[in-house]
Amino acid sequence: MSKPQEFEIKVHSEDPEKKEKPDDKPNLEGSSKLLKDAKEGEGEELSEEDQQLKDQLEMLVERLKEKNTELYRPALESLRTLIRTSTSSMTSVPKPLKFLRPHYPDLQALYETWSPSDNKSLFADILSVLAMTYSDTQPRGTLRYRLLSDALKPTDATLTDPGSWGHEYVRHLAAELGEEYIAREETDVAEDTTDAANKQSGVPELPGTTDDLRNLGKKCATFLLGHNAEPDAVDLLEELEIVNELTELVDENTFSRVCQYMLRCVNLLPPPDDISFLKTVHKIYVKHDKFPEALSVAIRLNDPDLVREGFSAPGNPLMKRQLAFMLARAGVPFEWLQPPSENEGEEADADFSEELPEDLVECLSNTNLSTHFRAFGKEVGVADPKSLEDVYKSHLENTRPGTTANIDSARGNLAGTFVNAFVNAGFGNDKLMVEAEEGNSWIYKNKDHGMLSAAASLGLSLLWDTDIGLSHVDKYTYSAEETIKAGALLATGILNCGVRTEADAALALLGEYLENKSVPLKTSAIIGLGLAYAGSHREDLVQYLLPLVESSNTMEVASLAALALGFIFVGSEHREIPGTILETLMEKADAGDKSLDEKWARYLVLGLGLLYLGLQDASDATIETLKAIDHPISKTAQVIVEACSFAGTGNVLRVQTMLHYCDEHINSLPKEESKDEKKEGDKKEEPAEKKDDTFQAFAVLGIALIAMGEDIGSEMALRQFNHLARPIRLYG
Repeated sequence: MSKPQEFEIKVHSEDPEKKEKPDDKPNLEGSSKLLKDAKEGEGEELSEEDQQLKDQLEMLVERLKEKNTELYRPALESLRTLIRTSTSSMTSVPKPLKFLRPHYPDLQALYETWSPSDNKSLFADILSVLAMTYSDTQPRGTLRYRLLSDALKPTDATLTDPGSWGHEYVRHLAAELGEEYIAREETDVAEDTTDAANKQSGVPELPGTTDDLRNLGKKCATFLLGHNAEPDAVDLLEELEIVNELTELVDENTFSRVCQYMLRCVNLLPPPDDISFLKTVHKIYVKHDKFPEALSVAIRLNDPDLVREGFSAPGNPLMKRQLAFMLARAGVPFEWLQPPSENEGEEADADFSEELPEDLVECLSNTNLSTHFRAFGKEVGVADPKSLEDVYKSHLENTRPGTTANIDSARGNLAGTFVNAFVNAGFGNDKLMVEAEEGNSWIYKNKDHGMLSAAASLGLSLLWDTDIGLSHVDKYTYSAEETIKAGALLATGILNCGVRTEADAALALLGEYLENKSVPLKTSAIIGLGLAYAGSHREDLVQYLLPLVESSNTMEVASLAALALGFIFVGSEHREIPGTILETLMEKADAGDKSLDEKWARYLVLGLGLLYLGLQDASDATIETLKAIDHPISKTAQVIVEACSFAGTGNVLRVQTMLHYCDEHINSLPKEESKDEKKEGDKKEEPAEKKDDTFQAFAVLGIALIAMGEDIGSEMALRQFNHLARPIRLYG
């Protein structure tokens, strides 16, 4: 028997793809989704149910074309019912719209032939829904027929709710509302140009006024708010510039999500939209009795009237105490809470303090802040004093045998002073200063400025404890060493920072040293006052510090006095202080005073910037005045004032301005001149003075200061810093 013969047959692992001709597949680019669905489904046979629906719709369309007007209303009602009750998947359009799309041009022409009536209004309502299928070829058709339908309604008739057509229709209408409003705003000035552009683009002019658009927008926003689409509602009203209407549209179920979304949007909005959002959020919170949230927004707005109203609104004493703690924590001036009256000054302030309950005054004055802070530290287990060894962990270091690691040095002891003060701040139990044995004080292990810092650190350790703290500090004010005495004055200011007492001990103890001939004592008293009354806006302190800013004083005294005034009147745009600081800068610049080149001049400018902290455009006049000063400090001052004015706002335009400052290339000599000088070896000229580039360092700080209020802006700022530092890493 013969063996079977073997054959090899080659088989492809995959089926060969069928090649299509370019003309076989229709070009659907730019067409609507419905048209694509219709083209793709041409080859498919309709089910019996779909065919019946299609025939019914075509019959209703034919009835509308007949001359018998009595058939119009039932036909329109049937069309409306079929479209509203149609169901489809999330990825396809409703079948009635799919089947009616080919008839849309005929229905448009038929609509124009009808006389104004209630039937025509209903017809326009249906065409508004069908226009969604022609949104690519006929822009804003849905909005056009929506407005026509409302215009044909009688004056006393109730307008149709857009939400009756479903969520997708409302979203489509909201998008066209925003587009139409922006188009009208942009072309409102030149009407002739608008008409010509509409004729060329084929876009018919839409009926209705701006008020009609806004009324329709409020209806859409009401529907969106009721269907968990709060961001869409806020965005729509923001485009229509009626975001303040949200106060009347939200209810107890939606206001919380609306306010949270609006607050997150504030950092991304340009002025004045950001202020408008915050004021709207404040009104919503007040309407729904959310007093702590409303007060926090009022503090963010920096509005004394809103803060006063928010604090006075609740009647619950426990709620009042909570608001008082919030105001004290934010450093809101006590005078903001005083109702406006004809009597101004200390008497009115005292009368207002007497009207408030004692517990509220204690909360607003931070009287018990030290007690609460220490109780909290004890509760979380961090109240025990920490020594320098606990921080340094020096026993873990690898040291050679025979070497002494505990050698005292002035710099090491100074570092230990700061470490001890910050680690044990507020607890009042550190072992180096507060609980040190007699004659073994840490102060005497330092020299000169180290002794001043050690004495001042006592104020940080006993922070906010005005009772026990002053007794600890007082003994150093009688020291024979001038630096220890100056440190004690500074400690007094630190001790009273943010705390308001009836005794007003800081002003009583430090005021007498403002006219002292000793510069260390004088400057320590000035900074002590600034720290003790930071953010208080105390007008009675102006008479003590403002004369020290005048040009007749040394730059050290004038600059620190300006800085102290900036601390006290931060963000107040005071009526007298900016003018005095500017006058001092101008007089010293005109006189060619070399003190403007000192480091102290920067503190003078910083004090000016603090007066405009967070006030944004309020500093424009001051910046223009600074440009007139003919000195390098002028540009540094402009950068500092602008950065302080927009601190925490995340303003992109101001960040770009700061980046432009950083991008400036400052060279002392042109490159060509420097090359020629190298060739001429015999001639040696003095090098040109290097231009001041200090303002660029402050511009970098300004970027961080402006962007720190918003997460995305902070991340972008870090990326910019990497770009700025890259040339240093490559060529530095």
